[in-house]
Amino acid sequence: MLRPKDVPDISDYGHPANYAPAIITPPPPRDGWTVDEQRFTNGSVLCATLENGAEGFLLSDRPFELIDRSSRYKLMAMLIKQLKQHPDRNVRVLDFGGGMNSIAMRGILKHPMFKNRVSATNIDLFGKSPDSQELATEGVDPSKLRVICGDAFEWDSTQEDSEHGGEGFDLILAWESINKISGPKVYPAIEKCAKMLAPGGEMIARDDRLAGRSGMDPWMVLPLFSFPGMYVSPLQRIANDHDVMMVPSFCEETFDGRLVLFGAGAGLLLMRKTDPEHPVVSPKDYNAAFPEIQTAVEQHERWWENVSK
Repeated sequence: MLRPKDVPDISDYGHPANYAPAIITPPPPRDGWTVDEQRFTNGSVLCATLENGAEGFLLSDRPFELIDRSSRYKLMAMLIKQLKQHPDRNVRVLDFGGGMNSIAMRGILKHPMFKNRVSATNIDLFGKSPDSQELATEGVDPSKLRVICGDAFEWDSTQEDSEHGGEGFDLILAWESINKISGPKVYPAIEKCAKMLAPGGEMIARDDRLAGRSGMDPWMVLPLFSFPGMYVSPLQRIANDHDVMMVPSFCEETFDGRLVLFGAGAGLLLMRKTDPEHPVVSPKDYNAAFPEIQTAVEQHERWWENVSK
């Protein structure tokens, strides 16, 4: 079970090592990958690396509360929008590359505002099936969390959804997964998410390339722009093919569109699939989340004050 360690100041709170397990337990082996422990001054994290050394990333799980605060509560606002769109059933949430221990989804499932209102799925190459007794001890209903240990690109979500009575996901979170995909391989990942969205569903994905923090990678920055009659960008093609709207944003952007930047910004890609029954045009439209979002933000700020003391 992951838990935040004592850290000297809030700026260190988001470091993956602050959520290292008390005892680091490697995930099941995956063909072509090696997993080693990487040490930092404030803890240790497992690191997965392709055996040819071409790619690697930290096997870190970030809590729902931290992701939500980092995005200025956009994740929580999107969840509330979906709850209001679907008052008679559970909201279906997917964490696309949600980490080894599904910490973000577990946080949502035990949150007082979303408990018993959400069904969560985590698809991750290094995902581990959680222990039902451990989930119950945390206050998480084990039947509400599904962990798929495998490659998200090879996962047949259509078959999985039919088995679970769904027609896609109402909300997709891709906080660190798309951010780690380099070059043109990022397009199939975004298209996969667009396919998996249910009508009226939304996605929030972090990608620092949109904010210029990764060397202004042209694979994400240039494809945002199309020129009518001359050039259709890859992202616009995906939007056209799957009836979704995609808009860039920043973690530091407020609900009313103001940009509050302290240092370098963090980029977001927001997506919404068209639904005639819920004619919200843009994923940046948060009006349906008020006044509930205001109450949730106040509760979260009180939690943050206690954690950061």
